[in-house]
Amino acid sequence: MLDDHTDKIRCVLWWPLGKHDKLISIDDRNIFLWNIDPSNKSAKVISQGSADMLPNLRGGAWDPHNHNAVATITDSSLHFWDLRSMKRSNAIEHAHIRDVDYNPKKQNIIATAEDEFGIRLWDLRMLKHPLKDLPGHSHWTWAVRHNPEYDELIL
Repeated sequence: MLDDHTDKIRCVLWWPLGKHDKLISIDDRNIFLWNIDPSNKSAKVISQGSADMLPNLRGGAWDPHNHNAVATITDSSLHFWDLRSMKRSNAIEHAHIRDVDYNPKKQNIIATAEDEFGIRLWDLRMLKHPLKDLPGHSHWTWAVRHNPEYDELIL
C-alpha cells in the first residue's frame, strides 16, 4: 500500500536498473520516492517533493542513466527532478506534452509526445530547442517509447 498520498495516484515508475526495490509514485501535486520490502510486503517513503504551483502532475519517466533523475509531465510543461534534494532542476515550459521517455542507449536524450508537434527529441544539456521534430501526425501524439535495442528508432 502506498498510503502517504492524499490525492489520487496518477503514475508509478519502477526503479530502472538492477534490483526493483524502489519506486516513484506521482499524484496531482507530489512526487514520492519509496523503498519496497517484498519480504514484509511493505513500502516506506524515503523522500517526498511537492510540485507547489504546478498544475496536475500526471506522469513521467525515470532516467535509466542517472537513478537520481526523473522527468514529470504537467498540463503545460515537462519538469526534471533531482531525487537527492526532491527539487526541480530544469524544465521545458509551454509544451503540451502527453508522454516522455528516456533513450535507454544514449545518455541525455529524451523523446516527448506532444499535442502540436507530434514527437520531439531533446538533448537534456540544451533544452532551449529540440534536437529533432518528427512530424507526421494529424492529431495529438499520446505516447512515445524508444526502441530498447536500436537507439535511432522510436515507437
